[in-house]
Order: sequence, then structure tokens, then C-alpha cells
Amino acid sequence: MSILLAILIFGALIFIHELGHFVVARLCGVRVLEFSIGMGPKLISIASKKSGTVYSVRLLPLGGYVNMLGENGMEAVQGSNGMPEEAEEETDDRKFFTMLPDPNDEVSREPTTVALTPEEEKQAYCNQSVWKRILISVAGPAMNLILGFVLMIVLVCITKDSLGTTVVHSFPEQGATSIEKLQVGDEILKVDGTSVHSLYELSYEISDKGYRPVDLTVRRNGEKIVLEDVAFPVTVEQGTPFGMRDFYVLREQNLGVFTLIKHAFWRSVSCVRMVFDSITGLFTKRYAMESVSGPVGITGMISEVAKQNDWLTLFHMFILISINLGVMNLLPIPALDGGHLLIYAIEVVRRKRLKPEVEGIINLVGLVLMLGLMIAITVKDVIAL
Repeated sequence: MSILLAILIFGALIFIHELGHFVVARLCGVRVLEFSIGMGPKLISIASKKSGTVYSVRLLPLGGYVNMLGENGMEAVQGSNGMPEEAEEETDDRKFFTMLPDPNDEVSREPTTVALTPEEEKQAYCNQSVWKRILISVAGPAMNLILGFVLMIVLVCITKDSLGTTVVHSFPEQGATSIEKLQVGDEILKVDGTSVHSLYELSYEISDKGYRPVDLTVRRNGEKIVLEDVAFPVTVEQGTPFGMRDFYVLREQNLGVFTLIKHAFWRSVSCVRMVFDSITGLFTKRYAMESVSGPVGITGMISEVAKQNDWLTLFHMFILISINLGVMNLLPIPALDGGHLLIYAIEVVRRKRLKPEVEGIINLVGLVLMLGLMIAITVKDVIAL
């Protein structure tokens, strides 16, 4: 059941992501050949009589795609290039779309050359302006980020009675080290230069940075002051040190709509910051590669939470994964949406497209590296399980 739950979670996030690409592509006038959830052999496929789009569900739930007409480019070909000789005169000046074989289908392994009408040429992805292609690429990650923010509002509303401010209320009788600098009534504004607006952000920043002395910007008696080298208790998890908040804060009193949206927004921003901090931590060796998890590892986490019937934590995990998926796909890594955006940004600056061969090599190298990383992480997760 926990595996099924994980599949449903990944499937929902992939569906939302690909739906973003699909909707914006259609709005931009691009013809979509297939909308697929999952990878590998087809399990179910339905073709729309109106648009011709094939909607399919495939065997492996860890992925999906929107296949658009002309996504891999088009080329002008002569009748001798796969077309009947008697059709040469009337097709010499037409465009053709070379459909690569679907590696998941066993019927055909040969590319198919399909003649396009002038209307279909207009609907080809490669014939759209760079700004439309940028919008289509951004749409998928944006949908994951929007979904995460909307669900974060729901989570904040559910847990509104536990929302906290950044104003120090009191200290425990023992174990507090920040009491040497902080005072009751201090409103903490920044942790090592990073602004905080809610208890969620405050706790995260202290956890991420407070394993060593940090500077706190506070408002005390109406005046902003900087407290230097504030020390917090430290805990170590999987070889990584984390700071621990050692004081209590005032509860949020104003629970109006705007306050709840504010908490949801800044909590979402903190989740985005968490992704970048994690990536930076890997390069600075603050975090070991063992702390990185792929679909298998995340499935294990979901399983543990599901066994405890902690649905609120599971809901929070869903939000974190959605935001994580959105941010990661925007990174300028070839083969990801962010990689496409980088290529389009170069096109905007150069006012000229990269050669298809160059773009293809960049995407291929990125894809190989991503697959290699996925395999390594999956093997690590399986061994850990």
C-alpha cells in the first residue's frame, strides 16, 4: 500500500508538471502528438478524435512527457528521401516531419517521414517564436511550484493554531545558549543576513546555519541591532551538524486571510531556499552523497510516514516534493527544462538559433549524465533499504 501511495504521489506530480507543458503548448498553437504519464511500454492509450493527441499511461510511473510536433526539428526533403518518385514534383517544396521511432514500441524501429500541410507547419514546436518556446518550457516547473504554494496555503490553514512569530517569548530552564545574547521580547529579523518572517523560516535558518555561531539582526525596544556570534546547541544527524532553536516564540495572534497567505508564501520561499542550500551543501561537502535520495529512497520515507498514519507530515512531504521538482527542473542542466531555457536564453542574446546538431549534443550529454546520476542514487537507495 505504501508503494502504491508513492506511485500515486509521483504520478500526481508528474501529471501536474506535464499538464503545464500541455496546456501552454496548446494555447501557443502547438500540436501535441502524445501526452504520456510514465515511461516504457504503453498500458493504456486513447487518441482524441478532435485534436489527434494520444493520451497514454505507461508501465514505469517515474516520469512522463509531452511529445509535440516538430519538437526535434523539421527538415526539407526531396522525393528521393523516402517519398515515392511519382510524388516528387508536387512535394519538392513541402516540409516534412521526421518522426523518430518510439523506443518503447516494438512494432517499428525505423524513422517515419510524414508530409506536413502548411497549417501543420504553423503548429510545429520548432517553428514557434523563442518566447513561446520559453513559456512552454517554464510551464511544467511553474505548475509544480504553484501547486506547492496552493497546498501550502491549505496546510497553513489546517495548522493555523500552531503558527508562530519570530518574537522571543521565553527560554527553557536548562540548555539554552543563545540566552547570553538574546532577550525576551527580541524580534528576530535576520539570521546571518537571511531575512525571516515566520517561525518556520526561523527554525530552518537556525538549523541550517546555527551549527556554528551566527549573527542575528533583531528589533529590541524599537531599535534594530546586530547580535554577533550567537551560539545555539548543536545536534548531529548522519554525520552532519545542525543548529537547534533553544527558545520559545510568541504565537501568531492575527489569523486573518492575509496573515495565513503570508505564512504560506514565506514557508514556500523557505522550501525553495532549502533546495539551493542542499545543492550548495553537497558541493561544499557539508552534506554527504548518502543524504541524497531518489524515487526509491523517497518511497521508503513515504512508507515510514504512512505506517505511522501521520497524514499531516505526508501532506507536507507532498508539498516539499512538488516544490523540489519545480526548482530542480528549472536548473540550467541539459535535458531538463532549465537546460532548454538556457539554450533559448543564448538564442535571445545571439538573436540566432544554435545549430540543431550542437543543441542535440548538449541535450544528449546532459541526459547521459542525469541517467548516470539517477542509477547511482537508485543503487544507493536500494542498498540502504
